[in-house]
Amino acid sequence: MKLTTFYIAHRGPTIKAENFPNRWNQHSALFASFNLEKAPYTSGNYLLIERGPDFEPVVKCGFVGISIMTLDDLQAVKWFGDKYRDAIKKMKVDEAEAFGGDIDLTTCYGDRHVVVASPRTGFALILLRQRKPEISDPEFHAVWMDHVQRILALVDGDSYPSHVAHTRVTQFATPAVEYSGMTEFWFKSMDDVHACMAAMDNAGFAAAETKWIIPARSVTIPTSLVKKNTL
Repeated sequence: MKLTTFYIAHRGPTIKAENFPNRWNQHSALFASFNLEKAPYTSGNYLLIERGPDFEPVVKCGFVGISIMTLDDLQAVKWFGDKYRDAIKKMKVDEAEAFGGDIDLTTCYGDRHVVVASPRTGFALILLRQRKPEISDPEFHAVWMDHVQRILALVDGDSYPSHVAHTRVTQFATPAVEYSGMTEFWFKSMDDVHACMAAMDNAGFAAAETKWIIPARSVTIPTSLVKKNTL
């Protein structure tokens, strides 16, 4: 089974909101400048939460974006970090400026379940969910995968997502990112993202989800692709 790692991206306090996308790309370019061997990831995408005229996220959730990477071997990530410790140290210094801290502290890992396997496009609706404590992890996973199918039933034709995947989180760095799952619905336009969100609202899905999730620890974010990494 393929795995997912994702980190929640905050904007560093010295970075202006309008400059953050470029600063995020510069962080990626710094890593590329080390000319290391291929990193142990099979894909990587930087997704920025939709922004308003002030360049701030339209969804106020305490962060500005999410980086989603896929991989086959979690141990290979640790091995890579140990082997290139000096380069990673330089990345950590840069993270303090770009993101206001170490992104390892906002990182989750989990098992990736692909529902629709076509290529990912330029826009994604991301659902981050924390299950209620009385709902077991296996129970939540089963219920949520059924719920994903109900969401997909709301969209059709040209608006249908090109790629859908759910990550069942198995490790999280700190309670601040204690999510049970992260679901990706990839669309060809932000209009399609908005249409899916509206359909979910009209179907009363937010109220239905309260049976399984903690709303205050869950968030729905419309995002656009800042960078697709070649890894």
